Parts: sequence; C-alpha cells; structure tokens
Amino acid sequence: MIRCVLGCRDPEDPDGLPYPAENGYLTCRPCGLRVRDLLRRIVDDYALLDQDEQLIPERSGATSGRRTGPGPSVPIQLTVVAMTDIRSAQDGCGAYSVPAVLDSWIRAAAEESGNAAPQPPTVAGDVRWLLGLLSWLRQQPWIDEMYRELRELQHALDDQLRPRPGSVPIGSCPAPSPDQDGSVCGAPLRVRPDAERIRCRVCGASWERAHWDELGAALGNPGDTTAAYDELSVQLGVPVGTLRRWAAEDGWTRHGDKSRPAWSRREALASYRHRRNDMPA
Repeated sequence: MIRCVLGCRDPEDPDGLPYPAENGYLTCRPCGLRVRDLLRRIVDDYALLDQDEQLIPERSGATSGRRTGPGPSVPIQLTVVAMTDIRSAQDGCGAYSVPAVLDSWIRAAAEESGNAAPQPPTVAGDVRWLLGLLSWLRQQPWIDEMYRELRELQHALDDQLRPRPGSVPIGSCPAPSPDQDGSVCGAPLRVRPDAERIRCRVCGASWERAHWDELGAALGNPGDTTAAYDELSVQLGVPVGTLRRWAAEDGWTRHGDKSRPAWSRREALASYRHRRNDMPA
C-alpha cells in the first residue's frame, strides 16, 4: 500500500503513518484538496499585494493626494517588488518571488506532460494551468517538493499581508529572583499585543492576560518606556496614521522633543488591546 507523500498523519493508524494514497496517486484525497486550495490562495493573496496601502510607499507631491510620513513603508515595498519580480527567486529577507516559483514548476510540468505552457505568463494564468493538471501532478514523484515550495511561498505572502505585531518592552520582571536572595528578578519583560500570556525568560514567572493590570501596577511608571510613531508602527503592525488617531482619541502622554515626539508603549498597548481584542483600555 502506497502512503501519501505530503506528510499527513492518519489518526487511526497505530504508528501515525500518512493516509493511504488514492489508487494511482502519490497523495491522499485530503492532501490533493490541500494542494488545490493552496494554489487558489496563492493567486488570491498575490492579487492583494498591490491593493494593501500599508505595502505601498507613501508618495509626496500634490498629484498623489497622500503625505509622506515616517514608517517602514519603503523597506516593505522593496520586499513586495522582490515578490512580484520574476527575476528574483528569493531575496535576503526570504521574500519569495511568486512568478519565479510558479514559472519553475510550469516549465517542469510542461516539459514532462507535453502540454504547452500558458501564454502570456501571469500568476493567475499559471495557477489555472496547474489546477487543470492537478490530477496529473498528484502522480508525479516531485509533488512533495512542489507542495513544500508552494507552502513556503504562501508563508511569505502571509508574512507580508498578515504580519504579526512585534514584541514590545514593558519593564523589568517584578517576581522574586530565582537566586532566592530576597531581591526581584529584574529581567526585561516583552510582550506581543496579541499574546495571551507574558512570561519571564529568566525566572519563568508568567501572567495571564486577565492579570495584566496587576502586573502593570507592580511595574509602576518607571517600567513604562516610550517610542516614536514609526517604531510603534513596526512593533504593533499598525499604520502611523492610525496610531496618530489613537493618540488623539485616547489622550496618550506626549514625551520627547517637538521635532520627534515619543509616546508611552504602555498606553499604545492599551489602545491596541481595546480595539483589536475588545478589552477595556
């Protein structure tokens, strides 16, 4: 019996082996559907790259109707260029070129199947062509390699379109020191805005989200740190314009000088939790 080559696991198999492959195929039916859905998702997400304003650099000038502001827009746009340029397979940041990856498998499949490659080459057209050959692709010995590259490609798209917020420093751990000498741990604490738990990497103390107010009281104001809009934008995954609105609506405390104001990370986190997690600030 041939087992699926895509790494699935049959929960009813005592050894946790992959599902049996369908007759004549190297993949099981669920994994065959996953390949189909993965290709469809890639073409859908690729179409979003040019539509997401956070990925497009702000232009200056009267004709653009947009103001240039600080933030990570230019580096992100360079990554998007790499992902949409067929001449780049993968840049230093791990941004795969969607056209390049699809083109490599189009050429391999066209040569071995005898089918003419789609013309002109486009991401949508390439995916439609591969979907039309899906039954044949599932019989090829390299389907596992193709599936792995497509998954990596989708992960790269997810990183661009759905980035996770970065971690934010919130102060020093107030838990007792692991040395049991009566002092506090004091290790730096960091947290992602979407996390459910804060955990100290040194002493192991942790606080569930429901107890974050207690932790904030223990940290006190000295543990609060500040950051400029552009830094908060990268860490929280929120556009600078949105942060400006939050600061005005929620009355953030202004720090720093007039040319480069800074804002409380604690207050920024509270605004984020209030809006993104439906929790009171």
